[in-house]
Amino acid sequence: ASSESLRGHGRTWRERFSLPAFGVLMVVVVLGFLYPFSMQPYLIGRLGQSGFIGMMVCLVPLLTIGASAVLLRTWPGWRQWVGVSVGLVSMPALFGVGLELGVSGWEFALAATVPTGYAISNTWVKKKLSHWSPAVLTASACGLASLILVPVGITREPMRFEEAATIDVAWAVGAVLILGIMGTGVATVIPR
Repeated sequence: ASSESLRGHGRTWRERFSLPAFGVLMVVVVLGFLYPFSMQPYLIGRLGQSGFIGMMVCLVPLLTIGASAVLLRTWPGWRQWVGVSVGLVSMPALFGVGLELGVSGWEFALAATVPTGYAISNTWVKKKLSHWSPAVLTASACGLASLILVPVGITREPMRFEEAATIDVAWAVGAVLILGIMGTGVATVIPR
């Protein structure tokens, strides 16, 4: 088929997968995949538990409003404001957990960079890659992140043969498939 027949949303496949598009995708992968993958385990190890870091995700909607205002020059409608306001009810609990754990100001700020990365990454997708189908975007971002993270993970945490023999591979693969298909996959392709 000619590139003309492969046009979608006014762009050819060559335009979609060009070097500039790859650069945009790389920004998304760094902010939305690589940085959280590195920073969250560091903070969990430093603080000794994962609950506080998991709760930081509640900041993503609020930070997305800021990212959208800067990158897209758009402001949320009243429904979005109501949704974010309801979500902010959990903020006192987040700060309370942080105080209880003795989280310092700089650790809290560092933890806030993860949801900030998610917010910027999501907004960047809307600004620069909205012409990509959700399935292609998800597969491309996850694939690129895997190409970078798997070798890093293998070299940083080499697994001894005895450890590998004790892992229930079927359970591990099943968990990844369920999380990938039911979480990211289905959520990505649900009509907006």
